[in-house]
Amino acid sequence: MYHGAICSQFVGNKSIYIKDGANQKELEANLKVVFNMIANSYQVSPQCHRYVIPFLCFSTFPRCEENLSFVLSLPSSLSSSSSSSSSSSSSS
Repeated sequence: MYHGAICSQFVGNKSIYIKDGANQKELEANLKVVFNMIANSYQVSPQCHRYVIPFLCFSTFPRCEENLSFVLSLPSSLSSSSSSSSSSSSSS
């Protein structure tokens, strides 16, 4: 569960994935440094600035999907070819 402040408007109070050995507080502190660098940088255009913060939040704290409806099924062309190949191998 995300309990931080810096990405709360993007990640919210949702379940997040954190790699083994990583620590949410350390990740949050690192992001704070990066955000300050971005805010004081002339290398990030205003057009990009509005996208870079959400991108960094979502990539650092990826949300765990609670709804598994996003899982892709095989396209019908692939599933029909695999079933036809299995039926042809069973008839041999």
